[in-house]
Amino acid sequence: MTTSDNLIGVGVPSLHARFLGRNPGAVTAVGSSLASAAAIQRDTQVAIVTGTGGVALPPIGGDTGCLLTDEYAVVNRTASDISVYAPGGVQIVASGASATGTTGCIVSAATVTKFIACTVSLWAGLKGA
Repeated sequence: MTTSDNLIGVGVPSLHARFLGRNPGAVTAVGSSLASAAAIQRDTQVAIVTGTGGVALPPIGGDTGCLLTDEYAVVNRTASDISVYAPGGVQIVASGASATGTTGCIVSAATVTKFIACTVSLWAGLKGA
């Protein structure tokens, strides 16, 4: 897997590198709400999650947020479900369910869900089996 950091290292402009590369990173799920969930950083497109509780997707847009159409894979390596939250009242739609803000989207134990930033107020979730 080509990481965006490696692409930047060989001279690819940072915005292009972020689009082409994928950076894996470990995230420990904590908390039971958006306010206490562990944040997935903007440059961690593959979040390998351990722990119990929840993780929060990065904001969409702005100086510190992800770009539209950015994709984030949440890999739940735990034996229990985790919650994925979207900041600032942004909606998540995944597998026939919709969650906003404090509700969160469930990622089942030992599965992967890919989240795509569709608009500044919508994440789409594609759940794996």
